[in-house]
Amino acid sequence: MKAIIIEDDISAAIEYEQILSECGIEKVSVFNNYVEAEENIKIQSPDITILDVFLKDQSSLDLIPLLKEKTSDIILVTGFPKDELRQVAVDFDVINFLPKPVNPHTLKFQIQVIAKRRAAEMHESFCFVKSKNNYKRIAYNQIHFLETEGNYTSIYTGNDKYILKKSLKNVSSELPTKIFTRVHRNYMINNNHVKNLDLKNNNIEMPNDKIILVGGKYRNDIKKAIGDKFNVI
Repeated sequence: MKAIIIEDDISAAIEYEQILSECGIEKVSVFNNYVEAEENIKIQSPDITILDVFLKDQSSLDLIPLLKEKTSDIILVTGFPKDELRQVAVDFDVINFLPKPVNPHTLKFQIQVIAKRRAAEMHESFCFVKSKNNYKRIAYNQIHFLETEGNYTSIYTGNDKYILKKSLKNVSSELPTKIFTRVHRNYMINNNHVKNLDLKNNNIEMPNDKIILVGGKYRNDIKKAIGDKFNVI
């Protein structure tokens, strides 16, 4: 797990780095100016960012959209915890906001909570597919859909196809239901790759112009999966 500290107070940066180390996070980069921090974020994609709101050269708040794009968890710290700054944190959906001087126990607790959650997400974000004597790691978001034929199931990603000597029923029991939904006796889809759901004609459009039929008994399942996961307007 990687972390970045953006802080122009050297003593504070050293303290944050020590706390991160105590939490088992050793890959830590420290920057005291906006430009270098921005360049590093683009390259490194940090898991956790401790971000001082006010740097000597400019406000660091403009870095938040980039950090969000990189899916970094942000801990904002500031010596000026005014209401308008708290509102900025709310607007950017940053839930970790600490006034200076930072309480080391509070910071350590927040880091531990973030690290534990991210570790759990990492564990649930991929699987290994056995192909002869090899085990191929595949991220769940790479999988578009699964198709079964007899006792064999094919996993389709954007560019590849993997054939397993398992029924779809057995394979589906090992996949997270919050990501994958059974839509037909022969198909299971990744909800995140649905391009269009046509319930009138009982089909789903997937990437690469793939059309998948929706079985009658699975209509409510896919409607619920789409409705629960995404904003339906």
